[in-house]
Amino acid sequence: MRIKNKSVYHWIVTACCCGLMLGSVGISINCSGVFFSPVAKDFGVGYGDAAMAVTIMNLVTGLVGPMVMRFGRRGHVRLIIGLGMFLTVASLAAWSVATSMTQLYILSTIQGIGNAMFGVTIITMVVGNWFSKGMGLALGIALSFSGVAGAVFNPMLQSIITGSGWRTAHLLAAGIVLVAVLPALFLLRAHPQDKGFLPYGATEDELTSAAKAAVQDLQSPAKAAPKPPTVFFLIVCAVGILTAFVTGMGQHMSGYATSVGLSATVGAYMISTTMVGNMTSKLMLGVLCDTLGTKRASLLFLALIAVGFTLLGLFSGAGMVVLIAAAFFVGCSYSIGGIGLSQVTRTIFGAVEFNKVYAYVMSASLIGSSISSAVIGYAYDYFGTYTVAALTCAAFILLSAVLLIWMFRAGAQRVNES
Repeated sequence: MRIKNKSVYHWIVTACCCGLMLGSVGISINCSGVFFSPVAKDFGVGYGDAAMAVTIMNLVTGLVGPMVMRFGRRGHVRLIIGLGMFLTVASLAAWSVATSMTQLYILSTIQGIGNAMFGVTIITMVVGNWFSKGMGLALGIALSFSGVAGAVFNPMLQSIITGSGWRTAHLLAAGIVLVAVLPALFLLRAHPQDKGFLPYGATEDELTSAAKAAVQDLQSPAKAAPKPPTVFFLIVCAVGILTAFVTGMGQHMSGYATSVGLSATVGAYMISTTMVGNMTSKLMLGVLCDTLGTKRASLLFLALIAVGFTLLGLFSGAGMVVLIAAAFFVGCSYSIGGIGLSQVTRTIFGAVEFNKVYAYVMSASLIGSSISSAVIGYAYDYFGTYTVAALTCAAFILLSAVLLIWMFRAGAQRVNES
């Protein structure tokens, strides 16, 4: 009997990963920006102190990520997701009764652990297991739901904050995460073989050859293909930190709008536009990585992102239309940390090394994003404007492009010499 390598279940797994992304990043991170202002006012602190909650959450997620990947490779995916869902939902709900910033920081620590257990690291591993062909598209669809959540739920949460307060809005956020993640507990499997399928587009011969190659790599490391030098690993981690740092600006779009004289409602729409850019760019970058190749697709998107941050930094008085366009390009930055970084890592290190390396690359990336929110908030508190932060982000994007160009050229030269 021929084993199916294309089925509806492949896309059911992708849909489950969409829900995981919506809950772990879409609500927990991409919708956090609308809470900065009301939380800061309620507790009498600055934007930087309010944003520190997201910094702590992302930092913890990055530190826990490699451990989650190790347990995930052993097949305990649904157990990990279930525990992570409980921790995230409980901590989000507990925000509604917090009475101090210290309590919020403790809850953010718990939430960071929960997010790591059903976030990008697990999603990338599962999609990589289920898809041999079209992985860029499938991963793009799954990761784009962080942008879907931001685009759909930011205006909703802002409306509830305005009408009923930020504490009530946090209870709603907890409920959304619960509904989004719950289907994965029943339907998700770590490997297609668990349901009697092959990876999408793979043949039995390809699967057997890949398994033999992996075993040979473990048993005879001296005969395995030479691994990329350590400097490549450091560059990928550096690009992860830089490109993740700039995504923090997306959470400050509401504050940016009010800082240049626009209303909080316009700010919420800027956040939504950023999330639309997040969503659409991940789909486009996934497809372009499959067609144009990882290098060309990533550099193209880095150029668009640099334009967005430059507009925010130098043309803040140009009017709402220009700033909305800038917000869209800034939203494309989320695609580099998600799709671009995973595809670059897979291209440079290969499929076998990918699962070993990517968890650490994602940890570096999350450290960058964890620093970002608070640093941008404190920069605004110090300078009274977001211009410095926006132009710094543009510089980080250009530096990332330079590092990638050097690494791909060095990698090509290394292949030619071997």
